[in-house]
Amino acid sequence: MLKNPRHEKFCLEYAACGNATEAYLKAGYGGEKRTSNNAAAINLLRKPHIAARIKEITAELQREKIADVIECQEILTTIARDETAENADRIKAIQTLMKAQGAFVTQINFKSTPIVISGGEQLED
Repeated sequence: MLKNPRHEKFCLEYAACGNATEAYLKAGYGGEKRTSNNAAAINLLRKPHIAARIKEITAELQREKIADVIECQEILTTIARDETAENADRIKAIQTLMKAQGAFVTQINFKSTPIVISGGEQLED
C-alpha cells in the first residue's frame, strides 16, 4: 500500500481499467484539460513506486482468478458427493481426486539390453 492515498487509488483504478487517464480522474486528480490529464497520468505511470505497485496489484488479481489445488479438490469433492449429478461425472470426479492424491499406481514398463564386454582375459586389474 502506498503512503499517498491518491497514488494508491490511482494504482487500484489503473489495475482495474487499464486506462491511465480514467484512473487519474477517478483517483481525484485532474482538471478541465484532457491533454493535461493524459500527460499527468502518464507521468504517474513512469514513477517506479507507482509502476511497482500496479504490478503487485495486477499479480494479486491474477492469483485470485486461478484456482489453487485445495479449491480444485473441493470442487471435485462437491461433484463426487452430489447425488443429483450424473454417475459418469461423479466417477470422473472421484478418479481425478484419487489421481491427485496419489491413490493410483502408475506402472512403468522398462526394457533394457545388457551390455556384454568381451575380451576379459585382456583387461587389466
